[in-house]
Amino acid sequence: MFNFSFVEQELAADNNDLIYHSSLDDKFGNSSSSFFKFMHLRDLEVQYMDDSKTFNGCIQQFASNLTRVCLNKMISISFETLAAIKSHCPKLEVLDVYVDHVYTFKSQNTIEQVVAETPNNSWPSLKSLKIGGTIPTGCILKFLVTGCPNLRVLCYSLYDDPGETVTDEFIEQLLNVNPMKELVAFYFEKSVLTESTFFLLAKNLPKIKYVGILAEWGGIDRRGILAIRAFINGNNLNIDVESIQDQYDL
Repeated sequence: MFNFSFVEQELAADNNDLIYHSSLDDKFGNSSSSFFKFMHLRDLEVQYMDDSKTFNGCIQQFASNLTRVCLNKMISISFETLAAIKSHCPKLEVLDVYVDHVYTFKSQNTIEQVVAETPNNSWPSLKSLKIGGTIPTGCILKFLVTGCPNLRVLCYSLYDDPGETVTDEFIEQLLNVNPMKELVAFYFEKSVLTESTFFLLAKNLPKIKYVGILAEWGGIDRRGILAIRAFINGNNLNIDVESIQDQYDL
């Protein structure tokens, strides 16, 4: 494992993994050329860093062999870097992103405009997508899941959703973008989903086994939960409605 930390000043390496810790993005810019030339890198974890065009460029040039990217403690990330990961990581199987701020390099445009104008490639290698934090618009998730026929795990965990974007209609739109027939685990936090979404998933996703914690869906009441449990038992289905996100590493 390659461990690079400006805080602890420690350095250790092997051929397959990278963990990068930084509190200052300019230091990353000065150092990136030294450690992103590991063309056989498979596993990349970046922590405590703001995104930059330098990091974006490194993804575009050196990330073609990555199978896992973990950005769970990023301070910020641009949509352009998310798009670059999708376009330039054809072997990626796992993408985890939890971030305080998502923005675009094109400050004169909205994120929605940039997403609409960005070419969207298929991504058959991706099996697990976990994205969360402060995500300003649902179109980012729609962009990422498009063209991912082998997706098995989908987690969307917002810090807050004051606009109540995660609705039954939003889930229908996701399934229109990507039917997700291989999906096993579905976990959405800070939602206003109702029992309608559960029945939609049960009907359209033949391999679904986990749907998160129903009691945390903001649009469902006790009567709805009882109806779902009766449906599961009556049809002898193997669907867990009390599963937590950490169980989804399938």
